[in-house]
Amino acid sequence: MGGSERAMTAKGVRIGATKLCKTSKKSQEQSTKALKLYEKKFRKIESHKSKFEGLRTEISGLKLRLSDLMEKLSLQSINSFLSSTAIEDDLLNLCQEAHRLGF
Repeated sequence: MGGSERAMTAKGVRIGATKLCKTSKKSQEQSTKALKLYEKKFRKIESHKSKFEGLRTEISGLKLRLSDLMEKLSLQSINSFLSSTAIEDDLLNLCQEAHRLGF
């Protein structure tokens, strides 16, 4: 192999190595972008999970309040229920919360 052939081969090797480095860097950038996207989606899922757990807790509280109201209703006559503003306020608040939650 002559000097110019070696120079061409060395140049080819350098060009190939440079292309390989660029390809590797591009792959690394794409991997980093994908990782950031997945991390963002994971955080969003965790946020939604937290919100659903909060809603589940609120619904449980509403169920307890509704049970309490039903118990009060069963212990009182219809006339005393109609005259009881405290129960009407509780029922109104319960309906408003249920409506706010989409029920």
